[in-house]
Amino acid sequence: MVGGIILAGGRSVRMGRNKALLRLQADGLTIIEQVVAALQTVCASEPIIVTNTPVIYQWLGLSLVGDNFSNAGPLAGIEAGLTASLYDYNVVVGCDMPYLQPALLECLVAYIQQTALAVVPLNQVAKPEPLCALYSKRALPIIRKQLQQKQYKLLGLLNEIEPLYVAASQLQIYDPPLRSFVNLNSPSDLENLLV
Repeated sequence: MVGGIILAGGRSVRMGRNKALLRLQADGLTIIEQVVAALQTVCASEPIIVTNTPVIYQWLGLSLVGDNFSNAGPLAGIEAGLTASLYDYNVVVGCDMPYLQPALLECLVAYIQQTALAVVPLNQVAKPEPLCALYSKRALPIIRKQLQQKQYKLLGLLNEIEPLYVAASQLQIYDPPLRSFVNLNSPSDLENLLV
């Protein structure tokens, strides 16, 4: 059994508004609702949302936790979510990923090994996707050490924890274009999706 963690702590500066609350269709779900729905299919319980502005997400009725390390980016969100979770392994995703495929997430979960501190997918150009990955609570001491040393880069964390990487070719069986990794950072990203 795995838990789910949604990182919703970003300030959406480039987007100019809260990207998690955007809708790709006028009468459709918000992006964060789509992310929650994808996680609910693979997680043992309702996902945790990591946010420093909980009032924005109270309407979802989910557990909301704040960062324990301020201004430390997604790494702090991963730390806060893992700390709050009841599960050893947790699927960690961003709040701005409207095309998350449950089948791809299930594929990642199938790769869990008790020795791996993380299971991280690789995209089409063999680069890791650390914000659509599984992390074990056993990685917390390393994550906290990185945060205490103000080393906030996720790639630095991956170098330390030596995750199990899953090749794009394995994931494309479930999500051929790997749209699960698409996230929205700017108005142009949104426009491209709406074309």
